[in-house]
Amino acid sequence: MRVRRSALVAAVAAMTLTAAACGGGGSGPGDQGQTGQPKAGSTASAGLPTTDYTKLAYGQVKQGGTLTLAIGQLPTNWNNNAADGNLADTQTLQGPLIGSGIKIAADGSWQLNPDYATSIKVTNDSPTTVDVQINPKAIWDDGKPITAADMISYWKAQNGTNKKFSPAGTACFEDIKDVKQVGSDTRHYTVTFDGAYAEWPACVWPDLPQEVTKSPEAYNTGFKSKQWTGDGPYVIDSVDQNGGVITEVPNPKWWGRKPKLDKIIFRVIDQSGLGQSFANNEVSSINTGAQLDVLKQAEARSGAVVQRSGGTTYTQLTLNAESGPLTDLNVRKAIFYAINRQQFAAVTQKGLGVPAVTVGSSILLPGQAGYANTQDAMYPHDVAKAQAALKAAGYTITDGKAMKGGQQLTLSIVTPAETPTNNQRAQLVQNYLQQAGMKVTIKNVPSDKYFSDYVVTGPDKNFEMTSFSYVGSAFPIGGAKGIFTPADSGANFSGISSPQIGDLFKQAGSTVDPTQRYAVIKKLDNAIYSLAVMVTFTATPNIVVSDPNLVNYGAVQFETTDWTQVGFKS
Repeated sequence: MRVRRSALVAAVAAMTLTAAACGGGGSGPGDQGQTGQPKAGSTASAGLPTTDYTKLAYGQVKQGGTLTLAIGQLPTNWNNNAADGNLADTQTLQGPLIGSGIKIAADGSWQLNPDYATSIKVTNDSPTTVDVQINPKAIWDDGKPITAADMISYWKAQNGTNKKFSPAGTACFEDIKDVKQVGSDTRHYTVTFDGAYAEWPACVWPDLPQEVTKSPEAYNTGFKSKQWTGDGPYVIDSVDQNGGVITEVPNPKWWGRKPKLDKIIFRVIDQSGLGQSFANNEVSSINTGAQLDVLKQAEARSGAVVQRSGGTTYTQLTLNAESGPLTDLNVRKAIFYAINRQQFAAVTQKGLGVPAVTVGSSILLPGQAGYANTQDAMYPHDVAKAQAALKAAGYTITDGKAMKGGQQLTLSIVTPAETPTNNQRAQLVQNYLQQAGMKVTIKNVPSDKYFSDYVVTGPDKNFEMTSFSYVGSAFPIGGAKGIFTPADSGANFSGISSPQIGDLFKQAGSTVDPTQRYAVIKKLDNAIYSLAVMVTFTATPNIVVSDPNLVNYGAVQFETTDWTQVGFKS
C-alpha cells in the first residue's frame, strides 16, 4: 500500500526521503473484515491530537479553486520506491495522483478504501494470507485495469531477489512467499507470507503499474524525468523544470466521486522563504517544519489558521561508519555521550507552543505503543564518558582536545545550504563535540545536490556526519528496517549492520502479539544503538499554517488525505 515510509528529510518542511514502513497485528481469520489494527499507537507525540484541520462534508465543499502548496525540490526520480527517488517531496506531490486499496485512519489503524478494493481480508493467520479483490472500476490513468498481474510484478521488483532492481527497501515484500491470481479473475489475488506477519497492510497493494516494474531499467531509470501512469483523482498537467512548478488537474478517467479542486499547484520554495511565501498569499498552506521563524512569518497573513498535530517526523544524526575515524566504534560512542539531547530539544523547539520531546528509539516514536527511551539509558549525556570512549580509541585529551599523532580528532558534517534547520542542528552538534575535545567543520552544499551527490550515493557516500529527518508512518517496523539492515541497503547510510539486527527485525515483523512484539523491539533498539550509527534527536510536531477557507487538509500524523474532498469553503 502507499503509506508514508520512514523518511529522511533535509528540512522538515522540505526535502524528505522515504523507506518501506509497517506495524501492528491482525486478528484471527476473517475477523478483520474491512478494517484492522495494526495501530502504531493512536496517541500523538507530545500530547497533541493526531489530526488538526477544518473538516467539512464533501457536499458542503465548494466546487472549484486552486490549491497551491510548497515542496523543497522537484523529483530526482519519479519512481518514489527506487533508492534514488525516495524523496518525501515526491511522495507529497504524488499524493493526489496515486491511491491504494488500504487507507490509514486518524488513529493509525487501517481501513478499506472502496474506490480501489471491494474486499481485503486475512484468511489465515500462520502463514499470514491476505485475500484482495480489486474494485472492477479501478483503472490506471491510461485506461488499463489494475490487476493481480500488477501486484505480482510489483512484489517481484520490491522483494530483493532480483539484484538488478534498486528499491529503497525490501521490508515486508521480502517476507512474502507468493502472490497468486485467484482463478481466471484478474481482479482477485492472494498474498501469502512466509509465516505470521504483523504488518501485512504495508505490502499487499500494487503502488506501481507494470510499466514501472516490468524491468530493472524501467524501474531504476525509466522515470527519472517523468511521472509514471498513476491511478488517483488527479493527473499531471504540466511540469516547469526551470520555474520549479508542477500543476495537477482532475483525472478525466477517475471513476470515484468528482474531486473538488480545479487545480493543485506545487511550487519549489526554499525553507528560508517558506513563511514569507505564505504571508504573501503565494501558497495556500505550509508545513512550518516546526521552525519558529517560519511560523512567525506565516502568522503575519491575515486570517492565517495555525494547526498542530503529533508528527511522525524525527530529527537525527547519521554517522558514516565506513569513513575515517568513524570506523572506530568508540569514536562513534563518544559522539553519542557528548550530545546533550534534552538541551538540543529545548533549543530547537523553543517558542513553538508544544513540549520539547526527545526520541530514544530507532523504531518507535514517543506516544506510540511500546515506546521506550533506550538511547538515554545506554548513552546519557556525559562528557567524561565521551572522553573515556575517545581514550579507548587511542586518543589523549590534551588541553581539552582529543589528540592522536599530534593531530586533533576532526570530523565534518554536511548540510544543505538553504535550510536553516539543518545548519542549526549542525552548529549544536559542533558545539557539543567540541566540549568533548572533537573538532567539527560544517560543509554547506547546494540543497538540490544534498541527497543525490552527498547522501544517496551508494558505497561512495560523500559525508562523515549528516543530519536530516526521518518520516515514519503508522507501520514502523518495516519502515525502519532498510535504514539499519542489511549493510548495503539503499537506505542504510551508515554502511554497517549486524546479523543480530537482521534477525530481530524479522522476529519483530513476525510477532503478531503486541506485547511480545514490543519486547522484541526493545532488544532491537539495544542492538541498533550498540552499533552507535544514528543519534536520534527530537520528535517534530506537525505545525501547519493554512488559508482560513481551506478544508479537509492540514496537520495529520497518520491519516491518509482524501484528495477528492480537499477544497475550500463555499
